[in-house]
Amino acid sequence: MNPRMTLALLVLCVAVGTYLYIVPEPDAESTANTAKASIKVTDIASQDVAVLEAVKDDGATFRVVRSEMGWMIEQPTKFPGDEVVIGPAIQAVAALSATAVITPTTSDLSAYGLVKPQFTITLMDAASKPLVTLQVGGNNPSGDAQYIK
Repeated sequence: MNPRMTLALLVLCVAVGTYLYIVPEPDAESTANTAKASIKVTDIASQDVAVLEAVKDDGATFRVVRSEMGWMIEQPTKFPGDEVVIGPAIQAVAALSATAVITPTTSDLSAYGLVKPQFTITLMDAASKPLVTLQVGGNNPSGDAQYIK
């Protein structure tokens, strides 16, 4: 398997997934805006983010670091990053919002796919101190959103 293609597809999947999660369907947008207020999941200035690390449930790691030359992909292979793809993805995760907050009645999070999350995404500052860590679980029953802890 070509590591560059795999990496490009992973970046694309993260960007598209974040876009699909954040942007509501056009016909549902007007009712969603009037019925529900946006709930901030993360509220970080994207310029404060120096590292994004995404770890898949199988252990595969994707890591990008901001440098003087722009975004650099460090894992799975060292490669210059594409600012057009990585920049908006970082902004989307840094300003992530939700449509609802669910408070589980038990400590068992398996119904939400959060016992073993599909992805764990960590945003870090320049000192590699975590700003936020998100666990991405399964889809909701209707399949139009994902659970995040």
